[in-house]
Amino acid sequence: MENKLSDMIKKYRFENSLSQKEFANLVGISYVQINNIENERHKPSMKTFSKLASFLSIKYEDIKKD
Repeated sequence: MENKLSDMIKKYRFENSLSQKEFANLVGISYVQINNIENERHKPSMKTFSKLASFLSIKYEDIKKD
């Protein structure tokens, strides 16, 4: 699996048996944002990325650039 943010989110959700809605609530962002990021419909804003990075314990440098 590549180090893409969408893949990291999916992996975390799968490993922790979380729905997109449950994960979004834990992170503090909307379900729609998680769905769009996972399906690569849009890239997160810096604010959203910061919340995800903090929750997943990742750095910007850890993410594979497309």
